[in-house]
Amino acid sequence: MKRIIIIIITSIIIISCNSNVLEKEYDKTSNKVHLKEIEKLISKDDYLILKEYILALEKQGDDLSHTTYLTLLNDAKEAHSKKLQKIEEEKRIEKERIEKEKLTELLCHKEWKAVEYGVLIKIPNESLETIDKAKKLLETSFALIGENDKFRYSVEENYRGLFLKATYNETLRRMLFGKNRRIKKYNLDRTFIDYAKNESSIKGKWNLINLNTISEEMPSGWTKAYKFHKNLHMYDITILNKDTLSYFRAVNKGLIIYENWNTAQFVTYIH
Repeated sequence: MKRIIIIIITSIIIISCNSNVLEKEYDKTSNKVHLKEIEKLISKDDYLILKEYILALEKQGDDLSHTTYLTLLNDAKEAHSKKLQKIEEEKRIEKERIEKEKLTELLCHKEWKAVEYGVLIKIPNESLETIDKAKKLLETSFALIGENDKFRYSVEENYRGLFLKATYNETLRRMLFGKNRRIKKYNLDRTFIDYAKNESSIKGKWNLINLNTISEEMPSGWTKAYKFHKNLHMYDITILNKDTLSYFRAVNKGLIIYENWNTAQFVTYIH
């Protein structure tokens, strides 16, 4: 029994001595000895991180005196973590850059012809009362060619929620998508042109903000001629491939009578 107690006491003393190594201050002359002792107390990965960190600081000529190995270990692990985060961020940025190049090529490789244009208004449910209110709001805010001209309505659910979708009547549809079809061309120099056969063209600048968003900067003075438009438009891309471009554009909430409703315009272009 006495022998067991002696062994336990001896073990505690050894562990205590080893643990105190981390509390010791760095000393260049005894650094190798201290690191060998620390190697027994921490994981292999942490030991390598600490060893490389101290070596790097020594090469830089940093003054490590009065700095404990525990502080150096914590600083080394933090620096290593930031280094890994930076590497991952650089990988993410490079991956996004490559994807943006692909999307830019798709966007700029042809002229896009409008085939559908209209508005979506978010609705809480599909009740007849809700749909009727939404219809009146759309007809009041967005009707373009007279009181007797109506939208074609349908209910649509997408990643943004539930919407009443309104596409323009056949008269306006023929004007926009028939012989006077709207054309849009994005250029590699980040300019674009939007025009129709019998109308003046709109020229502006565009940018791919991220993999899902296009921005378009309209020419100054353009908003004065178009009541519901702003100089800077942000489009959420829903489809972009070699044949189809489809996106949503948020409209100023001030246009909406019912504040709990959000609206979006959509337009689809195909070659």
